[in-house]
Amino acid sequence: MTFHWTAMGRLHKLWTAKEYEELISFCNLMLTKNPTDYLAFYYRGLGHEELKQFDLAIDDFKTSETSLLTYKRKTLLKEYFTRIPIQLSRVYRKKQDKEKAFDYADKAVQADNKEIDGLKWRASLKEDFGDYVGASEDLNEALKRKPADKTLTKMRDRLTYIIIEDKRETASR
Repeated sequence: MTFHWTAMGRLHKLWTAKEYEELISFCNLMLTKNPTDYLAFYYRGLGHEELKQFDLAIDDFKTSETSLLTYKRKTLLKEYFTRIPIQLSRVYRKKQDKEKAFDYADKAVQADNKEIDGLKWRASLKEDFGDYVGASEDLNEALKRKPADKTLTKMRDRLTYIIIEDKRETASR
């Protein structure tokens, strides 16, 4: 138990210091002590992603997700049920696999109908691919869940402006 608490601090420190190779090595050490440690797989996936080892990152994130399902106190870890699909979506986007990127973005949205992270990510993904109306719809849904979130409001307002400008350009042609 003490090792795990110490490990969590070390993982975060290595991640924020951008020591990705050392992060991966430390995760490997963690996995020798507990071969189903979802956090070790998750952070190792982050390290692999930053080192552009996308297939290894995907394997780690998927294993993290599978390991997470075996934990008894899932409610304490519910943020990872959204976070892991977002990470998988990000990696697939980097691999330019649009279909899988959206599949995992959808999974992140469905993981928790009270949170907004999945909706924010999917909105940014839709915007990147030119679906401004779809992105705006996701942001509106997120605002229903968290109406006081100023970041969401700014994102939605910016998209509304883009949509209006796009319609003006189309009408003037």
